[in-house]
Order: sequence, then C-alpha cells, then structure tokens
Amino acid sequence: MSTSLSHVFELLLGRPLGEFDPAATYAVFHHDDETAGDALDDITPDQLATPVAGRSGDSGDDRLGPERWIPDYAGSLFVLDAAGTVAPGRDLPLGAAHIENYRQYPRLLPRPRTDGTLLDAMRAATVIAGWEFGEGQAATVVVALPR
Repeated sequence: MSTSLSHVFELLLGRPLGEFDPAATYAVFHHDDETAGDALDDITPDQLATPVAGRSGDSGDDRLGPERWIPDYAGSLFVLDAAGTVAPGRDLPLGAAHIENYRQYPRLLPRPRTDGTLLDAMRAATVIAGWEFGEGQAATVVVALPR
C-alpha cells in the first residue's frame, strides 16, 4: 500500500518523494472553525506536555474528519491572541487556569501523530481531505518543520 500511496503523492506534489529533504521533519496541521473549540473542551495539561510519537494512525471514529486522527496536542499550534501569535502546546503554561484561557480563544491547529516523514504526513492529511469540502472554513497543510 505504501508504494501505491507514494506514487499518488508524487503525482500530487509534482515530483518524487525522494527529492524532498529526507532529514526534514514533516508535520500536518489542520484548522476549521467547527472542531477547534470542540477539541479544546477535552484537552488536559498532560496532553499538552506529552508529545505523541509514531506513525500516523486511525482512532477508528466513524466520521471522516479530524476525529479520526490520533492527536499530538504537545506539537499542535495554539493561536494565543488576535495578532496571530502561535505556540506549540508543549510551550504553553500548564494548569487548569491556563487551559480555560485557551478555551476562551479557540484557535487551535491540531497536529496528528506522524513519524516525521513526508509520506506519513501526506497519509495523515488524506484522512481529512474529503471532509474539508463541506461548509465553513477549513485548511490542512503539510509543512517541513525548521531544524
């Protein structure tokens, strides 16, 4: 299956996966108006402090959307203010009072668990692609993280 996916992703990206930096860490981030606030209702301080490593996975949820991802809230990005200041969850002050503050400004770009490869980031991104065609504002991006 990975060989087939690799070929499809190469077609989408316009070049072979091997031409992308193999030493880079690739990640997926997602935002939509509907689920950002919902996720914040359930995040605990432990989830912010503990990175989730490993290959992308499927939580088994019945819906096609971000609910299927295994979230890495420590690596997810939180928009902290109207100016667009962002910080990963692992860099946020911990504690129930701070969590409540983040819930009042529900801008979260969840990062699903991936192994850091471009192939796995693209695999995780495909879980959400079909769902984004609905109403509202949604975006999923695959990025190479700075070293």
